[in-house]
Amino acid sequence: MTEKRPSEVIMSSEDPGELVVAAIALARSINPEDQPLLGSMLKTPGFLGRLDSETDYAQPPNFLRIASVIDALKKNPAMSAQSLLIDLMISPVFTESPSRVVLLIEASIAIRPAPPEVVAFWERHTGVESVYMNILMHALMENCSEGAVELFFKKIGDSQYEEKKRIWWMRENIPPHCNDPLVLENCLKMFKGITADKLKIGLVEVLFDFQRTWFRPSTPVSTVPLSAFKPNERLKLHSVGEYALQNLTLPDTLRQAVKDTLKKLNLDEGR
Repeated sequence: MTEKRPSEVIMSSEDPGELVVAAIALARSINPEDQPLLGSMLKTPGFLGRLDSETDYAQPPNFLRIASVIDALKKNPAMSAQSLLIDLMISPVFTESPSRVVLLIEASIAIRPAPPEVVAFWERHTGVESVYMNILMHALMENCSEGAVELFFKKIGDSQYEEKKRIWWMRENIPPHCNDPLVLENCLKMFKGITADKLKIGLVEVLFDFQRTWFRPSTPVSTVPLSAFKPNERLKLHSVGEYALQNLTLPDTLRQAVKDTLKKLNLDEGR
């Protein structure tokens, strides 16, 4: 008996295990015609229901079968795979499930640079009452393309969100990217564009006085050592530090931490 092709399986099978194998095969395919076919099914309630039941959706998002399909699309470098992910972001059927929204947010990290459709998808899920904000702020900084970084700092500067949350988002997400020129440029813009002193001081702490004690011992968060900064990154961090010293009212210990960091940058050796 001839084995069915994945395209045939997703059209007719009622077996979730068989369906997910076929859907993953189409998601991984280098044939640009396979992803549109898969997409036509992923945007229908019937197929999504055959793949994961209502009971399945009681599990965390990454335990769903659809998670493996989204992961395969994310890892597929073909433009057709990326286009399908973006298409799913604007699909009312696919995004009606919070679990699937979470999976798309995680997948969006790999879409660089982020096109307007992805930025709009992020923006739609950044309301003050949004349950996605923590994972979304992480995804924005991990994506670290222009639209993502700008949206991250836009939300940091938005007074609708609790100040303590915004400080936490900075502490949790900026340190691994504190040498990125785009991040440093937006830090400087934030200093100049907001009036909240606690946020400004919080950002200076993140950049110049990172504390591992901010996090639980099991939390895998770290900052980039100065020795890893490239010459242009050193210059940008130096500019941020100089601005902070000249324009912000900093606690004495933090002011000294900024001065110490600027000395350690040693711009002459960094050039």
